[in-house]
This record gives sequence, structure tokens and C-alpha cells, in this order.
Amino acid sequence: MKTDSNSCFTRFFVFLIAAVILAGCGDDEVQEEINNQGGGGTPTPTPTYFMNATINGVDYTTSNVSIFGVGNREGCLPVSYHISNVGQIDLASYMLDVNLLHYSDNSVFSLSDTGTFGVYTVNDFFWGNNSEIYCVHDLVVELYDNQNDGDASILNSGGTHTVTAITEVSQNSTDVIYAVEGTFSMSFVNLSGQTVNVSGNYRIPVDARL
Repeated sequence: MKTDSNSCFTRFFVFLIAAVILAGCGDDEVQEEINNQGGGGTPTPTPTYFMNATINGVDYTTSNVSIFGVGNREGCLPVSYHISNVGQIDLASYMLDVNLLHYSDNSVFSLSDTGTFGVYTVNDFFWGNNSEIYCVHDLVVELYDNQNDGDASILNSGGTHTVTAITEVSQNSTDVIYAVEGTFSMSFVNLSGQTVNVSGNYRIPVDARL
């Protein structure tokens, strides 16, 4: 199946995120926190930041936390939002890409912003004309069908995303680093018409400007 231009660009955007994951570039304080893994500079056996995902009953995990993000996004409130990558799992059959929308500025960031939020596709988020529906801690996801030219699978309605905890990790003169934890569950229909069930949990660092 041939991809359209938006799908191709979105796929390029996803690989750009992957490149940043491998390169390990970005905000110094966030990167230091990732390197330290919560152990005062000495990595611990269990990664502090991770994404676990179960795809059609098979478990996968990644601790390659990306500090890539896209800022100055619009949303349901007249404030600035930022989208941060939660994690990616690239398989022979599928590539799962998970991202989190959160406030850019610390003045509106809240430790109590837990609960259940929406789930949307990367294509809808970047190419749709209804940005006002996207709110804090909505999950922005895509499941690319690697068996069908890498085209995006169709996200079924009814997906759930729950932020279970937010904790402050560190602060400097310009930013505050938070750890966000959550769970997700959703299903897709791939390009062959098969249902693909996806669920998982994560803990990632996000930063908010002072």
C-alpha cells in the first residue's frame, strides 16, 4: 500500500525521534538524570525510566528514554503544551510510538494532574484541525504496520491512558524535571484488517520551564 505525503512525513518524524534516542542529545539536566538513573551518578540495575508494552500478548520493554520533544503546541487551554516521547518499540511486524502531551510551563504544571486522559494518533495530532480537543496528559500514539510499507494502523476508539503518579525530581534556574508514571491500553486494526491489542506502563522524565 502506498503511503501519502503526511504519512511519510510522520514516519520521518518518528525516525527523527529514534535518532535522538540513540544520540542521547538534549537538555543537560534531563540527560544527567537519565544517566544517573536515580543513583547519585551510579546506574542502578533497574532503569529509573522505561516503557513496557504488551503487543498481542507478547511483552517488550525499552529503557532508551528519549528527551526529544516538540514545544509550543496548542491545546484545550490557552497555555503552551509540549509533546515528549515516552518510548518506541520497533519490531519486524510493528513499530509502536508513544508520546505524552504536557504543560510546557511550570506555573501551570501540577503534581495532582493524575487520572484518566485521552488517546489520539500521531497523524490526527499533527495533521488534524481540532487542536482544541487535546489536553494535558493525553497520549499521542501510532502503531506502524511494518509488513505493509510502514503505514499507520487504525486506532480503535475506547483506548485508555491513566497517569498514576507525578513527582518532582530536580530543579535548576530555568527548569523543573518531573517523573511521570502511567499505564495505557488500546487496540488497532492493521492494514490486513487484524486487531492488534496494545497495553503497557511507563515512567519518563519531562521538564517544565520556570
